[in-house]
Amino acid sequence: MATVTEHEAQQIDKVNEAGRPPVVFVHGLWLLANSWESWATSFEEAGYTALTPGWPDDPVTVDEAKAHPDAFAGKTIKQIADRYVEVINRLAAKPAVIGHSFGGLLTEDADSPRCRWPLVPRRSAACCQFRSPRSSPRGRSSATRPTATGPCH
Repeated sequence: MATVTEHEAQQIDKVNEAGRPPVVFVHGLWLLANSWESWATSFEEAGYTALTPGWPDDPVTVDEAKAHPDAFAGKTIKQIADRYVEVINRLAAKPAVIGHSFGGLLTEDADSPRCRWPLVPRRSAACCQFRSPRSSPRGRSSATRPTATGPCH
């Protein structure tokens, strides 16, 4: 399995040079790293530096994924989790880690002793709903930063 891609290495360098709090986004099954683009933009506008690594050997685009669906086969949970631990261990500052669906499960492994930055979740993703300042049910939002709502807040 491939390790960190050139694009991800560039993202890591950008995060380490920015001096702003890093956020690592972890996608779930049947998604690609670019599924986080609007969230990454929202967090960057709010003062963070976003990192959107993919799973090992993932295609970059949906068209590539459709053309080569076999690229998703044969990966273990450990291989995928190891990839995120490798990315996180290259960061100069402790990141916030946000996972969606199966990506949320992977964030639990990022809290392992193998990880340079022990991550202690403050709130379970199951009780939080994040709202992007870019979207709302009516297409507009009064929020200027990503906000979390739910029974934990």
